[in-house]
Amino acid sequence: GRLERAATITGITVEGTLAIALSPGTATDRAGNLAPATGPSASFVVDSEGPSVTIGPPSVSAVSSGPVSFVISYAGADTVTLAPEAVTLLKTGTANGTLSVTGSGTSERTVTVSDITGEGSLGISIAAGTASDAAANTAGAAGPSQMVTVDRTPPGVVIGAPSAAVTRTGPVSFPVTYYGASAITLSVADVGIVKTGTATGTVSVSGTGDTERTITLSQITGEGTLAVSLARGTAADAAGNQSPGA
Repeated sequence: GRLERAATITGITVEGTLAIALSPGTATDRAGNLAPATGPSASFVVDSEGPSVTIGPPSVSAVSSGPVSFVISYAGADTVTLAPEAVTLLKTGTANGTLSVTGSGTSERTVTVSDITGEGSLGISIAAGTASDAAANTAGAAGPSQMVTVDRTPPGVVIGAPSAAVTRTGPVSFPVTYYGASAITLSVADVGIVKTGTATGTVSVSGTGDTERTITLSQITGEGTLAVSLARGTAADAAGNQSPGA
């Protein structure tokens, strides 16, 4: 007749494949014949490592109101279940924001921080268990991410005193100094001439870098007084804040 036994493997560790083989003589018949050796059996995979999860850098290094996004990469996952509840918003100062998660498939998700308020810095961390593989191993926690600066303070701009208090035809120059700017876009179109009487002149702008420009009034005619003003937005910082008018 046919008899069955079940072989169970316990205490499985590490990773690789396992199968079994039987030595000869594990059974006899009535005539005393011994069962031959048999195997190996079909093997099965031993997988004890969960999927890996990595948080990418923020989409921008500085921001005033957002949004800013982080790409979350998974490797070895068969199922990804990342939801906003599994994401912690890391904060310094008064900075805050709202979290959302988008994406599909088993390799990536995007975490976005929007409606950003306050000032300081923001980052994220991911809780354990947001992905699993075919062996039911779950992903570990990830983070903290790189932090993004939240800056809502615009660059400062100051117009200095004219190079001469009195002139007949010029030129007269005004130094313009910026504070906290990462880019200056000041052009002639941004400069207004403030006049009294019949005085007027021609505007030019010179200079490079992110701290100073020089406005020059030349070909001055008439009589009265001349000064200059600046439109809003002649400089910006890394967070996109624009300088005020001056």
